[in-house]
Amino acid sequence: NLSVAYLGNRSTLSLGLFRTQSSRVGDNGGIDQSDLANGSVTQQGLSVTMSYRLTSDSSVVVSLSGQRTPGVGLQPGNESRSIVASWGRPIGKRANVSLSVRHTRFDSDTNPYQESTLNGSLSMQF
Repeated sequence: NLSVAYLGNRSTLSLGLFRTQSSRVGDNGGIDQSDLANGSVTQQGLSVTMSYRLTSDSSVVVSLSGQRTPGVGLQPGNESRSIVASWGRPIGKRANVSLSVRHTRFDSDTNPYQESTLNGSLSMQF
């Protein structure tokens, strides 16, 4: 894992990279190594996040991320990519409003999909 960040007066930029490798622990009992359960799985990915303070009490955040898992034996690989943008600010002394939008794309031979969401929230303290 590697993370780097830049902190400015009104903005923050961060970059994260990761790579993991997992494998079966113990004897496979003579089962064929082409099966995912008996092979090694490597995942790698990255994320970039930028936040910017618009005013003293509101900000916007944009985040991009991606992850890749290569195929192992008979198991196909996959990739996912996402972008998220959000904004938030207080409204009054005891309430906050936020809005976010996200788009995700998952590519695989077995179950690819795309998803887009729009979320809004209003929170109040009593």
